[in-house]
Amino acid sequence: MHFLFDIAHPVDVHFYRLVAEQLKQQDHEIILVSRRKDIVCDLLDGYGLDHSCIGLTPKKNKLLQGVELIDRVWRLVRIIKERRIDMVLTRNPSGAIAARICGIPSIYDTTDGRVSKIHFVLGRLFATWLTSPESLGEAYGAKHFLYPSQLHASYLHTKRFQPDRVVCEELMRLGFKGTNHAILRFVAFSASHDHGEKGLSWAERRKIVAYFKDKGDVFIVSEDPLPDDLVPYAFPLAPHRFLHALSFARCVVGDGVSACVEAAFLGVPAFLHSSYGDKLSYVQHLREEEGLIERLDPTDLIAGLEKAWDAPKRPLEEKRDKYFSETIDLVDWYCELIETLKNGSETGH
Repeated sequence: MHFLFDIAHPVDVHFYRLVAEQLKQQDHEIILVSRRKDIVCDLLDGYGLDHSCIGLTPKKNKLLQGVELIDRVWRLVRIIKERRIDMVLTRNPSGAIAARICGIPSIYDTTDGRVSKIHFVLGRLFATWLTSPESLGEAYGAKHFLYPSQLHASYLHTKRFQPDRVVCEELMRLGFKGTNHAILRFVAFSASHDHGEKGLSWAERRKIVAYFKDKGDVFIVSEDPLPDDLVPYAFPLAPHRFLHALSFARCVVGDGVSACVEAAFLGVPAFLHSSYGDKLSYVQHLREEEGLIERLDPTDLIAGLEKAWDAPKRPLEEKRDKYFSETIDLVDWYCELIETLKNGSETGH
């Protein structure tokens, strides 16, 4: 079969590349179609994966986001027809809509559910099947499949990811300490579900940098261009080395949900301030039930930063290991689901 992966977010790269690799080993043909968002294309290039980068540059304006969606859908439709795609896998409504137009099935994964607003409404409306973590707390009938894990855990499970200590040597060659660093993740709040949401102000971000630079190295990964005074702190390595550098960080602080969740599954102290993140069931689960993420309070910023820098890793690693022991390997689960659904679609069921 011919599978198209609609890759619109960095997390999609990490997850879908593993699923695609497993399907390719089963002699299926894989087509990766990327989006010009954040580091998506750079990540795919870093992993040495062939992909088609299509569509307009994402905008914050709602009207322009609608234009981008329509443009991407029609570009996907052309690719689906030209490459004779049999099934689309996506975490973006564009892939589900394009698949429906072409009369082929799609699997739409959502970790955010209703919280992501129109993004979810469209994805659910046009997709053939939905998948979500059990922690979502939402159910949408027989075509909605829930997995006992979290999406980010799929590519950070100790079975699939081993931190590469060479990254420390790479940092030291650039004049950094290698392991004594804080990683700051700042997002642009430009997605369709981000309207009205808030994170850290630039004033707060500067305070965080000022605190950590006296402790060790500071690396910033930002969706928005950094102001001139913060450019020297930009993460100095290629995007595909980020997770390895994250593994050896003292802590992760910011308003980027994905980086904090990734830190949690690496056993690294993660302190998040995001109004959108506060609404996400999987963040609530990792914070309140697993104890793997902390809330960062800007009104008591220094106390939070002190706690982040001094937090021991071992207790978090033990909690992380316990989580992995109680959940599934999501990549295997997903490939088995695809096989089941593929067989059903081929027989008309």
